[in-house]
Amino acid sequence: MSTNYYHYEKPPCPHCGREYEPRHIGLSAAGWAFQLHVYPDEGINDLAEWSVRLMTGVIKNEYGEVIPGPTMHKIIVSRNSNVTHAPLDNRVIRNGFGTWDCVVGDFS
Repeated sequence: MSTNYYHYEKPPCPHCGREYEPRHIGLSAAGWAFQLHVYPDEGINDLAEWSVRLMTGVIKNEYGEVIPGPTMHKIIVSRNSNVTHAPLDNRVIRNGFGTWDCVVGDFS
């Protein structure tokens, strides 16, 4: 089972209620390191840059459940001991200094 997580920097539009486009945080899949979506061209290169952002805005999983920032951080860093890192390739640019991999590109 896997779950995608999204960061909404702004609350929904106060006039129409439409949510702004979220930024994909990453993917949690059983047995694998958290696939942390990084955006090097925007200065988000690792968990350190994401950690600041996780404490602002709203985080939701793909099922619409709101996840508090500290809980999201814990999801990324407190993985089961049998975590497997993905091999480095054109998407996985670096294994994190813990239970995450830094991944660029499309997650479809």
